Amino acid sequence: MSLVLLLVVLAVIGGIAVVAAGRGGSLGEPDPDRATTGSLPDDEVDRSHVDGLRFTLALRGYRMDEVDAVLDKLVDELDRRGERIRALEVQGGAGGTTVAEPAADEPAADEPAADEPAGVDGVAEADPAGPTTPRDA
Repeated sequence: MSLVLLLVVLAVIGGIAVVAAGRGGSLGEPDPDRATTGSLPDDEVDRSHVDGLRFTLALRGYRMDEVDAVLDKLVDELDRRGERIRALEVQGGAGGTTVAEPAADEPAADEPAADEPAGVDGVAEADPAGPTTPRDA
């Protein structure tokens, strides 16, 4: 009985040695165990992409590799937009100055907003009657 047990133990140890030496074949590629929602698209990034980011939780917060990848993409996007702005500024400076039209829902820079009273140099005029408080009534 002890001889059979000894042979079983030697067979198990021999099997472990074969696998550890790499002769038993290798494992396949692992399937991802987490959702890939912590990434940005490769093309232009906008606010909806950043608002939709969700990172996988790890032992001490978020997965650093996901956060680092997103920050790298955001830095690249900011650099790309900065280059585009500089190119447009150079193009605008060479061919004369161009002023962007305000959006339909924004007042022009020289017009007061609808909820602001008109004043001198964009400063609201003071009420000549002075401030009204419940004590004054």
